[in-house]
Amino acid sequence: MVLDSESINKHLDLLRQFVAKLLRERKDLTLRELKINYKRQYLILHLLQMAIQSCLDIGNHIISESSLHRPEEASEVFLILGENKIIPLRLTEAMVRLAKLRNLIVHLYWKIDWGKIYSVLKKELGNFNLFEKYIVKFLQK
Repeated sequence: MVLDSESINKHLDLLRQFVAKLLRERKDLTLRELKINYKRQYLILHLLQMAIQSCLDIGNHIISESSLHRPEEASEVFLILGENKIIPLRLTEAMVRLAKLRNLIVHLYWKIDWGKIYSVLKKELGNFNLFEKYIVKFLQK
């Protein structure tokens, strides 16, 4: 197995940037503000989509280079990482939820539940940091 750690590290850098911007956007953000401010809505959705996509790209790279079975859909990327003990079960479940959120953002954007987006902003951004931590740990092996 030869992983292109440079490519993965580039995606990790992008992930850090997206999460930092999301953290800034969520500061002092109320659900009411999110529901009425379409510019912030678009920015937050885009940043969430890109952060999740960065994780998916990292996972796909690891799966491909480690000759693991290929996912049929985006959320399976994290299931495969979990099955192979690259990320723990609890994080696997959280990342699967985020992958499904990404699909909703990309394909059914007119059905966005702003309460759910607000909850993700307030409670789930730490999952990106955990994902990074386990990927770095995996690369060091």
